[in-house]
Amino acid sequence: MGISFIVTGNKENVRKALLEDLLKKHTPKTSFNLDSENNPDILIISTEKEKKNIGIGQVKIAIKFLQEKPFSHENKILIFDKAERLTTEAQNALLKTLEEPPEFALIFLLTPTASALLETVQSRCKKINPDQTRGTNSAETVSSEKDAANNFEDILKMRVGERLELAIELAKEEREDLINMLDNWVVQGREVLLKNPTAENAENLNLTLQLKQDLEKTNVNARLGLENVFLHLL
Repeated sequence: MGISFIVTGNKENVRKALLEDLLKKHTPKTSFNLDSENNPDILIISTEKEKKNIGIGQVKIAIKFLQEKPFSHENKILIFDKAERLTTEAQNALLKTLEEPPEFALIFLLTPTASALLETVQSRCKKINPDQTRGTNSAETVSSEKDAANNFEDILKMRVGERLELAIELAKEEREDLINMLDNWVVQGREVLLKNPTAENAENLNLTLQLKQDLEKTNVNARLGLENVFLHLL
């Protein structure tokens, strides 16, 4: 029976570890090498060069991939890396496949947080996060404080002291991971603004976007930047 998963986690290596755990569980007779580009039964979809989003064209390629039976394994593995970059049109095109995947298909949507995806996508997938596997090697790499950073709305609900403690922890992350996290916050911040277009929500989005751009283009101190944003979130 085919299954669709949403795999979340604050860091890319955490999501990959959870993915590998799931593959071991659901394909016990097969050892899939995710780093191999020569396996005809694995397709990894991500953003194309010089493009920020995953479009409907790539989804059509993925759907066609699953229309053919496995070449040399019992399963076919379809992975959407950075699934939060799927456009709305692309997500809608994927709905039927997520709901009724071929019996040999395992579909994985990797994203920092499920809320970055349409609710119609979320409802068709089994959600996997580090909390569900707490105690395994992959889950031990994530603290509860960092898990909270996956959801921008949760941060808005925190007291200032809690935010500053979180800033200290997040500042220890690799700069690229921190930028990816902020990118996810920007996506969520836009969703919040669309649902509730207030001046406060617009300012929160601008603060987050500005820090992301500063981290990308300047040598701004990550901790000071995070603390500044967290102090001014409304």
